[in-house]
Amino acid sequence: MALFPCPACSHQISDRAKACPHCGHPLQRAAETSAPSSIWRTIGGCLLFIALVAVVVILGTVAKWESTLDAKKNEAEQPSATQQHNLEFEEKVTALTTEKKWRELTEHLSQRIGLDLNGPNPETRKWRSLRARAYQSEQNWQKAIDDYSLNIMQDPTPEDLLGRGYCRLSLGQFAEAVVDLTRSIERDSSQPISYEVRSIANGQMRQFEAAIADLDAAIKLNPRVLRYFRQKAEWQRTIGEYDKALETCSEALLHNPNSTDILRLRSEIYLFSGDYEKGLAELATVIQVEPNSESYAARAVIYLQLGESEKAIKDLDKAVELSPNATAFLIIRAGLHCDFGNTSQALLDASEAIRLDPNLGDAYTIRGYTRFLTDNKRELAVEDCNKGVALAPESVVAHFYRARLFLVLQEDENAVTDLSTVMTLGIKQTLTGDKSAVNLLAQAAQFRGWIYAEQGDAAKAIQDFDLVIQLMPEATDPLLARGMTYASENKHQDAVADFTAAIELDPELADAYWERSKSYQQLGETTKAASDAAQAKELDPNIGR
Repeated sequence: MALFPCPACSHQISDRAKACPHCGHPLQRAAETSAPSSIWRTIGGCLLFIALVAVVVILGTVAKWESTLDAKKNEAEQPSATQQHNLEFEEKVTALTTEKKWRELTEHLSQRIGLDLNGPNPETRKWRSLRARAYQSEQNWQKAIDDYSLNIMQDPTPEDLLGRGYCRLSLGQFAEAVVDLTRSIERDSSQPISYEVRSIANGQMRQFEAAIADLDAAIKLNPRVLRYFRQKAEWQRTIGEYDKALETCSEALLHNPNSTDILRLRSEIYLFSGDYEKGLAELATVIQVEPNSESYAARAVIYLQLGESEKAIKDLDKAVELSPNATAFLIIRAGLHCDFGNTSQALLDASEAIRLDPNLGDAYTIRGYTRFLTDNKRELAVEDCNKGVALAPESVVAHFYRARLFLVLQEDENAVTDLSTVMTLGIKQTLTGDKSAVNLLAQAAQFRGWIYAEQGDAAKAIQDFDLVIQLMPEATDPLLARGMTYASENKHQDAVADFTAAIELDPELADAYWERSKSYQQLGETTKAASDAAQAKELDPNIGR
């Protein structure tokens, strides 16, 4: 406490007194001492106001900030013109790919790729790879290779190497394909398709051991893909490993016991190995499970090998009924009708095949041959046959039927030329494991043998008949022909051996007894000659007349 003089009476008073005790003068010290609280109240009010203003400002700022963020978000959600263009481009790529419009797709991609053919842009590489696959789909192999090659120069990915390898395989560049596919496998050994494609290339180069090893690798990676087993069995069949091929088929059937594709292949292997009964039994199962045209056609081929032509035609009728646009079945049936003398039906089948495929050489030659037999129109027949050979210069069928036309026209030299071509092509096909030409090869050799025999060239004739007997050991005609050729050369012991073999195959073959009787006569065995002559006349009273 402090003292100070009263302003009124000058007496000393306490600074805490509210009034002077001496004169009663009121003092202001109390009011003065209370001033700070009022100030703080004022300051507090100001601070509260300021705080409220600040809150309002902050809220406004936040609202503005959120509005800006929303605007930016909306702007981000709305693609730019470039982004919109890219989106539309990719949508069109997807649509064209789905619709398999490869030409339009390549044009569309070319617009995007533009002039940047060698740029390292990953997007350009992506579109170029896609364009290569589009070219590949429309079988424009070289353009596909060019695109793949540009990408491979920048970065040899396994996908591009596989694509280029496949295109090279399709162009017959087998060695180059193997190089690409090997590089692809070195970079990614987990893709069975790379091994599969390399197997095909190796097989085309007759590197069958490597081809089979590739398919073993593919099967190990994915044993549920039956086509790997199928291709392996086909390579094994090609090199005559029929038992191994059958084992491969059995392995495949463990994964799918009802695979008609594998069952049909196994029936073909039985056919090639000479086990016709098992082949027929297998095809009966296939037809029961899935009665498709391929199975009926395959069984028709076996019936042909067994000489059961009527059954073969019935099966071909069924095959054509199920697949009326399959020209291969029409051509086979036309050929059979030719052999049976049903030239009108053969002409109809050949004409229908041409309607379905105007560039089918085989059909033209069959039509030309049957046209001459039916209508005796020599010029049209020769025109058809020549056109057929021009369209299919490597076709056994085309050359075979033109040769038959020349035989009918008695143009032996032209016939020999075509028959020689048939034999060359047929032997080549047979060596690669394709047995489809065996029948025509044998017939061509027999026709040519007859021509050589008539021309007095016994050595060449016998050589051709030897081939026919080798190809068709159950046939009697080549034995008769060779026996008669031996007889014309006074080789009667050899002739008797052939006639006897023919009789063993067909004990009711009158011609064989008759010809053997003549050779016995030349050998001085008159008793045997008389016996054979009598047997021949019993079987055919008109023989020898």
